[in-house]
Amino acid sequence: MFTRRRKTDDAAPATAPSHNVTVRRRRLSKRLAVISFVTCFVLVGGGLTYWWFLVRQPAVVNPFSASVLAAAQTPLYYPTQLPNGYRIDTKSVTAPQAGVTVLTLAGPKNQQIYMSEEARPTKYDIGGFYTKFTDLKEVVVSEGSIASGLINNNQTKIASRLYDKTWVLTNTNDPGVSAAQLAAMLKSMKLSY
Repeated sequence: MFTRRRKTDDAAPATAPSHNVTVRRRRLSKRLAVISFVTCFVLVGGGLTYWWFLVRQPAVVNPFSASVLAAAQTPLYYPTQLPNGYRIDTKSVTAPQAGVTVLTLAGPKNQQIYMSEEARPTKYDIGGFYTKFTDLKEVVVSEGSIASGLINNNQTKIASRLYDKTWVLTNTNDPGVSAAQLAAMLKSMKLSY
C-alpha cells in the first residue's frame, strides 16, 4: 500500500538558505562598490589638491616694469619655468645699478635664488670664470650657452647663460635646488618687452 511521507524539519526547502546567501553577497558587493568609489574619489581629489597647491606652477609673468626696461643697458630676460614652489618676487627687482639688473626668486620656506643680468662683457674672461666651477656642465642652446656647477666649497649652486648682448647669472644655497635645476630654469628664459 501506499504511504505518504511526512514533512520534517530536516527536509526544509533547499532554496531558502542559498537565497539568503545570494542576498548577502549582493549587499556585500554593493558595499564594496560604494567603498571603492569613495576611496577612489578621495585619492583622486587628494592628488589633484596636492598638485594644484604644491606642484603646479602658476604662470610666470614679466617681472620687469617699463622703467626698468628703459633703464637697462641690455635686453632683459625672465624664466618661465621655476623650481617647484618658487615664484619671482616682483618687489625684489631693482633698477639697473652700474648696468646690473637684479631680481630674487622666493621659495616656499623663504629660500632664495638670486638672478642678475648685465651687458655681456667684452673684456672679461668668462671661460676663466667657469674654471672656478666644480662639476661644470656646459650646454649649447639657441641664442647662446648655459654653464652650471658649484662654487664656494660646493655650497653654492650656480648657473650662467650667455646671450649675444646679455649675461644672466643665477645662484642659490638652497639644498633642495640643484645646479641642473638652475640650468633648466635658464633654458626657459623669455625676452622681456
